[in-house]
Amino acid sequence: FDLKSLEAIKRKTPYTSTEEYLDINYRLLREECFRNLCDGIQNYRENQICDAQKMKMYRITLQRITGGNTQIFLLLNCMDYYEKENSLEEEEDTSNEILYGSLMCISLSKKFDRLIWATVVNCDPRLHAQSNPNSNIKTVPVRLCSDRNKMKNIDVLLELSRITNEGDHALMAESPTFYSAFGPCMDRFKEMHKKDDMPLVDELVFAKKSDPPKYTHDKEQKCDWSIIFEKPNGYDFTFPQGQKLSPIEQFKYLQETMGTSQSLLDETQMLAIKNFLENRVSLIQGPPGTGKSFLGARILRLMLSMGIHKRGPILVMTYKNFALDHFLESCLEYSPDNIVRIGKAGNEKLSEINLKN
Repeated sequence: FDLKSLEAIKRKTPYTSTEEYLDINYRLLREECFRNLCDGIQNYRENQICDAQKMKMYRITLQRITGGNTQIFLLLNCMDYYEKENSLEEEEDTSNEILYGSLMCISLSKKFDRLIWATVVNCDPRLHAQSNPNSNIKTVPVRLCSDRNKMKNIDVLLELSRITNEGDHALMAESPTFYSAFGPCMDRFKEMHKKDDMPLVDELVFAKKSDPPKYTHDKEQKCDWSIIFEKPNGYDFTFPQGQKLSPIEQFKYLQETMGTSQSLLDETQMLAIKNFLENRVSLIQGPPGTGKSFLGARILRLMLSMGIHKRGPILVMTYKNFALDHFLESCLEYSPDNIVRIGKAGNEKLSEINLKN
């Protein structure tokens, strides 16, 4: 795979087509996912040296075949590549378990001339302890990626069984990049290309001004404006009689009649609310401590007050787990029964809404 064939993401000009957008982003994502592993395998082919920064290598044998009626897993005995030669560095930690979802590349010939791809399906430490008393050997269940391998599953099983029975071993390389973080994204790129159903094409591909969301221009839509403004003398907000106003019109009317004195937000935060109401794609940015998470929680409350959640769940994603925990903790105060936290949470307050694998 030639690095020169990779195009950079376009930052200042729009893409010519949806196909170009998907192709460039898919290739860059794939490159980030596989580059270290490809370099590591190439280095091993040329020099017979395993670069630990590019990949981790194991000597493997077949312990047994396991699974149910619909799926078959291979239970592999894995030993660090250097362990058998007694050249493992003392400082190297061999106790780390292989992660569920990790991508593995198997070579039956030890030359990596015919690649067999597999993913780890379970890494239960108890399975390791029960199946092999030798702590230097990991027991790793893998699922063969039959749709990616040129060799049929049955042929892989027969060949690996023969190698094991003869007292020999095959080789398996582990990618340092966590495949489960990339695989579903790449699959979705291919699906969007095949079905031609990419969302937000005008904004993301052609860099056009964002259209307003339908729900903020719906004159039948109601909002709880006490999230943004102080109620006037404890009474509900009033609008011109005989007129139906959409949420964006209601917001502008309240801004004009009430001013900033009765707003719960500062001037820049009010501009961000306006930006959210007027655009399908809205970017709110600022340095740490400027209230982005606080504002995000207000926007989420505003969306919930409109009844948007009845059309489907609202998905919240963050770059760091801590940021997501902090954001969801603030949401617990007003919607404790309608939140699901997917993945590991570091906040005890979120333990009751945490959905784990």
